[in-house]
Amino acid sequence: MKIGEYLAKFDRVLLPIAIALSLARHFYHTIMALIYVDSQSIGSRKIPKNSRKNWIARLMLLCGIILSLSLGYGAFQILESVDLAHVKRLEYAIIVVPVQINFGVIFGTIMQFKMEARMAMKEAKKLENAELEQAVDTEKVSLLEA
Repeated sequence: MKIGEYLAKFDRVLLPIAIALSLARHFYHTIMALIYVDSQSIGSRKIPKNSRKNWIARLMLLCGIILSLSLGYGAFQILESVDLAHVKRLEYAIIVVPVQINFGVIFGTIMQFKMEARMAMKEAKKLENAELEQAVDTEKVSLLEA
């Protein structure tokens, strides 16, 4: 019985600390993902140049976070309306929102990777067409010389 009481006291202290550290870490990573989009050298505090690609990546991450937050909030509202789950506002803000932000960053990076893959495919196709056109031109030149 004494061990259970000590564990309960330990959990009362450790759980709020763990939640606060997790929340701080999620907000830190979210802010860093929106500010420092391009890969930077370790320890660099220089703000990257604002290019169109940076803003598109930021937009993808922000859209993922907004999507995750809105779907999660809607799901909890539906569960509350049918009396399946009741979540206090403070518990929602401290526990659920960081998890939703984390999922939102994951959704945003997936959208960003898909966008970058499409752009890479377009570039590869352009390069392939240019090489094919150059090969046709060299073949024409060799035929004209003969």
